[in-house]
Amino acid sequence: MIRLEKVGRRGGLFGVIASRPYYRTLDPMLVDGVLVPPGYETDLVSAPWWARPFMPLKHMRDAALRHDWRRKHRADLSLRQIDDMFLDDLIAAGVPWPWPGICRWAVGMNKNR
Repeated sequence: MIRLEKVGRRGGLFGVIASRPYYRTLDPMLVDGVLVPPGYETDLVSAPWWARPFMPLKHMRDAALRHDWRRKHRADLSLRQIDDMFLDDLIAAGVPWPWPGICRWAVGMNKNR
């Protein structure tokens, strides 16, 4: 599991309500054959604000990191393809049912990305 360091909060109403934590990776990660060096910053989940508290981030951290990186760096892929890859990553990581489907649905519902 890739280690993370919390670096603050972003977004939300008035800067606090519904804001989301922001993290920096402490370890390198491999995404689609690209070695991403430590220091990559992410909010982990591209799901709507109302779904985030219910998502099992502990089990889906690495899949969420790859999903976020793909959204920012894989312009050759559609958002639907990236979201489908996220689902595949969740299943491969052993995230317990029914969470892979719920998480895939939640990130697909987010129009603010």
